[in-house]
Amino acid sequence: GLTDREIEEILDLVGLDGYDRRIIDTLSGGEKRKLSMASILASRPKYLILDEPGAFLDPDAQKEIIDVIRSLASHGHGILVIGHDLHFISELSDRILGMRDGQILFHLSAPEFLSDTCYLEELNLPQNPIIEFRQLIKERGLFFPTGTLDPQALADYLKKSKPESKIKAMPVNIDPSSG
Repeated sequence: GLTDREIEEILDLVGLDGYDRRIIDTLSGGEKRKLSMASILASRPKYLILDEPGAFLDPDAQKEIIDVIRSLASHGHGILVIGHDLHFISELSDRILGMRDGQILFHLSAPEFLSDTCYLEELNLPQNPIIEFRQLIKERGLFFPTGTLDPQALADYLKKSKPESKIKAMPVNIDPSSG
């Protein structure tokens, strides 16, 4: 079994420090998800396979789960996240493995995957306007080195990179009726 100190360390690692006496029925969905991760960590695994860890959570709880997963990775755990939520995956992934019908379609860096809409098409996922934007920018000679779908992070990167010297003109259609 685990010592009290080991239990406290695991609860702290998943953001549940001080929750050791709480009744499970009083926990929120995000807290229950963290508790599930803590119970898995009690077996001291080297790797974690997480299937849709952010599913059915509100945005704040999703951010907390992302932070927990990052913390676990920084403590040496290998993490495999399975999911369809592109924002969630973009916040965590170094590499993207695209699969359909049990077949591997591609294995790419997160920035590569998130800069070309053809990969969404291969996976039959809906188009994403931020990926479309990243693709447009890439076609004009600028590549985002990170796998983020955060619009503010992309805007900050564009400001720092001085793209006006690399990108001459980008036609913008602001009339939604023209398709």
